[in-house]
Amino acid sequence: PLSAAEVLEELAPGVATRGVKHAVPRSLIDRREPLAQATAAIRALVEGRPGPRAINLVGPRGSGRTRFLRELMWAAQAACPTVEVFAPSPDAMTRALEIATDREELPAGVLGAVAAHEALTASGLPLVMVIDDAERLGSEQREILATFERSIAPGDAILLVRTHTTGD
Repeated sequence: PLSAAEVLEELAPGVATRGVKHAVPRSLIDRREPLAQATAAIRALVEGRPGPRAINLVGPRGSGRTRFLRELMWAAQAACPTVEVFAPSPDAMTRALEIATDREELPAGVLGAVAAHEALTASGLPLVMVIDDAERLGSEQREILATFERSIAPGDAILLVRTHTTGD
């Protein structure tokens, strides 16, 4: 739910929101289908079925990307281990991959991404990695992300979800 009104609507359909008008941007009005598709990707991941292994949410500030990401992250956290990357950190991807693999240190740079992918696929355990505002990653961390993302195959037990802001 996005608001108390949505919770009330679920509890007492049509009663709680009579006369209430919402000014919601069109881009946010109906994201049930995209959210259903994204949660289906999580189900495929958890069930070990091939499917999308990267979800990129792109749009301008205020378009609802982060809110959508949060809802998707909640679904992921209920289904399997989930690692959130704090993009502004200078070692964001490196640290997230160390946490995901339960290793104190990975090889430097893109070799760390390759080592993390090998360790995660060897474990076979599903993992969702979430990155809000991926454009805020430093150049080296963006290279690590790109290498990690390219290494993920449709049957791997890894799902990468990220947002990217456009129009700035």
